[in-house]
Amino acid sequence: MLLFQSYITSTVESSIDEYLHQQFNASIHEKSLAEILTSLSTIVAELFQQGVEEGIFKCEYTLEVSEIILSVFTFLLDPGIFYWNKEEKKRKLEALSLILERSLMAPKGRFNFFIRDF
Repeated sequence: MLLFQSYITSTVESSIDEYLHQQFNASIHEKSLAEILTSLSTIVAELFQQGVEEGIFKCEYTLEVSEIILSVFTFLLDPGIFYWNKEEKKRKLEALSLILERSLMAPKGRFNFFIRDF
């Protein structure tokens, strides 16, 4: 939950964010998103694996699930790429919560903080 809150509330200096989202910087932006995804996915996978070891989750693909979930955060929810309204973002986070529950065979509502804290 802390990782999610940190990611959602983190801000990038507006001049850097604007620079990365300019069309001619698409390659740099793409590389920065890939770096974020690869850097964080191992951390998230370790958290998921800990949940598996503690009997909270059941999952054979903790790294792959973390990569897919972080792809949503780094790309689909990037406000410089997509301009979703609040309701659209909320629905995507609801779907993400459901995907996580099913991917990790977690108890229903385990990831509701995505929506609650939105």
